[in-house]
Amino acid sequence: MKKAPLDSTIVRMIQSTAHPRMPFEQPPLSAREVDVISRWIIEGAVYANIDDSAIESARWSQKLTKLADGFSELAYAPIETPIKILDTVPFWPTLLGFLLLSTLWLLTIRFKFSGHKVRHPTVLVVCLLIPASLNLTLLLKHYRAKLDPTSSLGMQQQVHMLFGSPPIPVNMHLENSLSRRYYRGNDERSPELFNNGNYLTCRFDVSLTDSNGNPITAGTRLPPNETLYLNFKITRGAYTADVLFDSAMMSGIFLSSDPEMHSCREAVDATYLKETKPEQVWSAKAAVHPPRDNTSTELRFYVWQRHRSDAKEYLPKLHYAANIKLNLKNSTVQPDSTLWFNAMRVTQPIMNFTIPANEWLSATPIPELPGPNTCNPELLGTAEHIKSMIQ
Repeated sequence: MKKAPLDSTIVRMIQSTAHPRMPFEQPPLSAREVDVISRWIIEGAVYANIDDSAIESARWSQKLTKLADGFSELAYAPIETPIKILDTVPFWPTLLGFLLLSTLWLLTIRFKFSGHKVRHPTVLVVCLLIPASLNLTLLLKHYRAKLDPTSSLGMQQQVHMLFGSPPIPVNMHLENSLSRRYYRGNDERSPELFNNGNYLTCRFDVSLTDSNGNPITAGTRLPPNETLYLNFKITRGAYTADVLFDSAMMSGIFLSSDPEMHSCREAVDATYLKETKPEQVWSAKAAVHPPRDNTSTELRFYVWQRHRSDAKEYLPKLHYAANIKLNLKNSTVQPDSTLWFNAMRVTQPIMNFTIPANEWLSATPIPELPGPNTCNPELLGTAEHIKSMIQ
């Protein structure tokens, strides 16, 4: 069936201005290549010389992918570090069970059961299998979680796979600036929601300032040994659901230059959000040490979310990152110095192309709710949000 080129996800994503753009992290396609694909879409995307073996191979590949996804769902629960998992194994029941098995083993040496003497090597094997099974279960849970993108550990693996090591956020800008504003949209889409669900949930303001709060721009002359600051502010969108900005969740968000969290430890340079306007505005300020004069450097700060559930603390989750590029000559900030911010967590709606990326995180304004939104938790997606907070 013929269709307009821009109705096609493929054509939209290969445009030079698209975000994310395909091919990912590769030079954009030429205008001629885009035109060829567009004309192919217009003509109905007809395949010539269809290879039946290739089609069958693609079908099996799709089946194997679904099978792998099914196994991944087995580890849907959040994961702690291996040491933390071992801490959750109940000590006394395990000790009593071991003593009971040892007693049974000793008794079987002297007594007969069902007319047969139970050989103690058999019982010894059983005794060894039980703790071995327990250890195997713990290891499987750990490594399945590494493959599960919904777990904390799995999300870290996904981030490094998509954005490199250390992970670097995608720069969506053509112009240089050390002060940016970003708009975070809603995940849910429904005709029953305002603007079909395309509306603002919050704004992010990210900027580089001096110790007095003055903005740093190209041409700013820095005093010797001046400490700069990355200012990060979250402003809640009008009429958004309270659960999206739960106080416990917001108090657990922090900035750190550390791109990985291997345990539930406190990050050395963690800078936590502070509520500057009750239930509306939160901000944090992280120290930035500029490069030596006549040199350039890139620095990154990651936005982590620390979370707890049932009195347990899980690995923090990485959500966003700010990248700062500073070039100093004669103590003066050069025009190629810039700052950008982007998401490090690729959500399912983005991965499945159910919503455009620029309606989820954008440097241009997203429509704001004009009045109270629906209270339907299914339409708002609050159930999924709560679930993600405990994973």
